[in-house]
Amino acid sequence: MSKDEHDEWKARFEDAQSSMIVGSHDAAGSAFLDALYIAETGCVSAAELADTLEGLAGTRIRAEKDVDIAGVFDRAETARQHALEETIAEFGDDHLETAEAYYKFAFHNIIRKRPVAAISYLEKTLAIKRTAFGEHHFEVANTLMIMGGTHPDESEKAQLWQRAVAILEHLLANPNKCEADSSKHVPRSLRGGLENLACQAFYENRVADADEYFRRALATCSVTASKRSCTLCNPATFGKVLLAQQKYDECEAFITIAISNGGGFTKRACSEVLADLYDQSGRFQKAQALRDTE
Repeated sequence: MSKDEHDEWKARFEDAQSSMIVGSHDAAGSAFLDALYIAETGCVSAAELADTLEGLAGTRIRAEKDVDIAGVFDRAETARQHALEETIAEFGDDHLETAEAYYKFAFHNIIRKRPVAAISYLEKTLAIKRTAFGEHHFEVANTLMIMGGTHPDESEKAQLWQRAVAILEHLLANPNKCEADSSKHVPRSLRGGLENLACQAFYENRVADADEYFRRALATCSVTASKRSCTLCNPATFGKVLLAQQKYDECEAFITIAISNGGGFTKRACSEVLADLYDQSGRFQKAQALRDTE
């Protein structure tokens, strides 16, 4: 493996990732293609080749290019299989490097919308991490959270998220049991898990449960607790929960703050909730005025 060629591949691959982050999909696709030409000389590992192919396919999906995306993904899957076999041969079945290889295979199946296959690889990842770290570890909770987001069965989703939330709440209450690198991620991950449960409960018409989960999510943030600000990723749904319970004053105060703090999508979604609130509370002119500005 030529170090110079590998360094050139890495530079092109990182250029592609940077372009992806800023939404320049055509530039990212071009850089991924350059990286692939270099990778095909044999200067990268099977895992790195798979990363390159998956990146190229992802940019083409986002740029809506009419090309053989499935073929690129199939090549990536073959490379993933080789990478997994190489990792198991080198490290064995229960090493953290193997867990990472299983996770990469799971992610491959997630982006290809194969949830059952993805879950099978995530279960292998979880088993290794539980053995390596113990039950109450951020990596275990994070894997459970991903499994919840991937699982096709709604009841299984809830159980997986609840298991993750229980671990994260334990870590939040016992920061000495959490590694320094992970501790800063615990509140945000916990908030995300509770929001997932809240949204699921709301869409299943379990409004009281949704209210409880959202309030627990808000309580994970010291800014929220002290200033009544909004740190939810989906504040509009909490507004709908409050509206469903006819908690008009609380809903208006919360949604107003969310609109002032949120980005474009959040502002639009919350403005719709606020207009519905004005309708339900008899302030029809304010509702119409708000809708006229959208």
